[in-house]
Amino acid sequence: MISRTPRHYFFTQTGTPSGEALIAQEAPLNKKALDYQERYAATWRRLMAFMVRLAGGSIEARDITLRWDVVETVQPFTQAQARQIGVAAGIPLRTLLRREGWTAAELELLERDLQEENARKQTSLANALVSAQRNFAAGQGSEE
Repeated sequence: MISRTPRHYFFTQTGTPSGEALIAQEAPLNKKALDYQERYAATWRRLMAFMVRLAGGSIEARDITLRWDVVETVQPFTQAQARQIGVAAGIPLRTLLRREGWTAAELELLERDLQEENARKQTSLANALVSAQRNFAAGQGSEE
């Protein structure tokens, strides 16, 4: 109770709670973790700036962006639904993924993958169209 650690971390339970139930059970612990991130952020920035100086570089602590792991339990299905709703509401997928913590390199890779997939689909569609035209021209497309 004092540590706000959910019971399922210590005791086995009968049955498996749903993903949403796990999120609710872990919320107090997640809040505590986020509080610690906020509390120690300035110290971590100063430490990173000091380490850069030791390596011969120069950077101000305020220019350092900390990238923390996601604290809360992420349910893939729920996350996918949230993305889908966001895109349907007009928010670009890249913006949603950036908010989830995707790096610029990961977003660029996604963009390349999407372009390759679209090129493959267009090539496949063009091949199917050419094949259908040949079949039609050869008389295989007409019903007798």
